[in-house]
Amino acid sequence: MQTVLTNGKTSLPIEDVILKRLEKGNGNTLLFIVSTEQARLQRQRECLGHASRPAVAGLKIHTFEHLVKRLSRYIGIRPPISRGLQMLWLREIVEGGQFPSLKSKPEIPLPQKTLMELLDAINQLKADGIDASQIASDSVDSEHRFLMANPDFIRIYETYNERLGNQWNDSADVHRAVANRLVEEANRGIQLMSKGFPDVDLVVAEGMDASAGADALILEGIARIPELVMYITFDWDAHNDTLYEHVKQSYTRFLELGFHEVDESGSQPSRNLALTPHISRNLFRKPRCGQPPVKKLNLADRITLLKPGDRVKEVEAVAEVIKGRMLDRCSSSQHRICLSYYNLDLYASLIHEIFPIYGIPSH
Repeated sequence: MQTVLTNGKTSLPIEDVILKRLEKGNGNTLLFIVSTEQARLQRQRECLGHASRPAVAGLKIHTFEHLVKRLSRYIGIRPPISRGLQMLWLREIVEGGQFPSLKSKPEIPLPQKTLMELLDAINQLKADGIDASQIASDSVDSEHRFLMANPDFIRIYETYNERLGNQWNDSADVHRAVANRLVEEANRGIQLMSKGFPDVDLVVAEGMDASAGADALILEGIARIPELVMYITFDWDAHNDTLYEHVKQSYTRFLELGFHEVDESGSQPSRNLALTPHISRNLFRKPRCGQPPVKKLNLADRITLLKPGDRVKEVEAVAEVIKGRMLDRCSSSQHRICLSYYNLDLYASLIHEIFPIYGIPSH
């Protein structure tokens, strides 16, 4: 479920706010921050579907990596070293030292795949702001606990950071520098955003999961700038702690910063708000023995029954419905459409084959 928070005074759903700006040709005042390159392309397609190309020409849609790259130009920090150079350094470190848990036979080079896994782990630890002492002291998050028992990894991590020294930066260092400028130096943070995005007064951060480390601080820093209105969307539902517990800390943090939830339910808020917790609790739940049956709701005005002849026609019928909603500018955007099958394996190949024919992305 998507929950939207904002620090602005408006009560309009975020898609309505975006559409109004695009229709007025004010796309240059919008900044989207998305979690992945795929999400960036998806949002770009949606905006192009809402407005003409000239209207979205100045639209800014950035992943964290692109956002940091743009802002780092104005803080006088060295650009990060490439992943290729990171790999070269890491191989030199591993091949030049004694690491028996990784290389039982020193004369045999470490496989490239293992080297890439080591680099991914190092980059993740640095992005989360975890140093070697935290790994050794057992205070690291459970996602990285498999590394703590390996003294060779800790030594490699320390040697890698020593190699960086004060002369070089990796991507995590640059992210942290931008975050510090935004959070710790308020006035300079305002100046930084005005230089990087001079026309922007509305920031939309989409698909935020459990943001941690420097990227979470970047969002907090932007949220603190009084000249900017910010919307942030979470996959979060307070009625389902088991599924959304990993997002709770980030969600709560923005509430503490003065954000509030936006009613995205449209023209029937009371009905939708009543349906949301019921569906989130019961969509995939079967009552156990002795438990009362799930209460049935009257959804005749919400559910359309399709009666195709076979699976191929079924997928085609669903594609026609989705395509109709995509073409309807007053309807929901793509990321608010959920497609659910009881046994997806039976339909996956048909979806991948048929949806593109209708211009619907399928992944």
